[in-house]
Amino acid sequence: MVNDEGTGHSPVYGYAADGYAIHGPWYSDGVLVKSSWVVRDYDDASSATGCGTAGVRDCVLVDEFDVGAGFVAAADGPSTSDEYISLSGNIFIASSGFFYQDFYWDSALTNLAGEYLDQYNGHNSGDDLGYHYHVTVTQDNDGVQTSAFPYTIGPRFYGKLQDNSIASDSGAVGGPPDDGELPDLPFCEADQEPEMGVCTPVM
Repeated sequence: MVNDEGTGHSPVYGYAADGYAIHGPWYSDGVLVKSSWVVRDYDDASSATGCGTAGVRDCVLVDEFDVGAGFVAAADGPSTSDEYISLSGNIFIASSGFFYQDFYWDSALTNLAGEYLDQYNGHNSGDDLGYHYHVTVTQDNDGVQTSAFPYTIGPRFYGKLQDNSIASDSGAVGGPPDDGELPDLPFCEADQEPEMGVCTPVM
């Protein structure tokens, strides 16, 4: 990812709506940050995070930030072996971790500090970076990285959002210019691009 080879703490990839930086997945040389969000174990009927019957999703957590708060019954959800076909024809198995409701935050992991992140998917790593989020991935034995929940930011932000930080949908849909005609753009050479109706050199 953007020449982020894991030889030290990842650089800034961008900024969240609350203004805090989002860094890549590396905590230090060869050490990935670790999400403290854990997948519920539906497949073990005696699991503290399952629903009492192996492979069944018929309960939801009262509070995803506190497993001890218990569960409430829900309409029968898909089993952990159900298949789903997307609109594009891809087939997915709804195993544990397929849905948002399959995750909970484990404060014991956050308390380990170091590379373990908080409920917001960030931390203050004790250096001059201050508080920041991380992109989270897992890595297999072959070095292949896969995105890991919650990916960039947890279900809520660490900082306060300003009123204008996330625009709401106005309901208006964009469209062509008023006359319904697309504007005429000039044909530009390979080393040029159209800008304001004229060809300008590509920088």
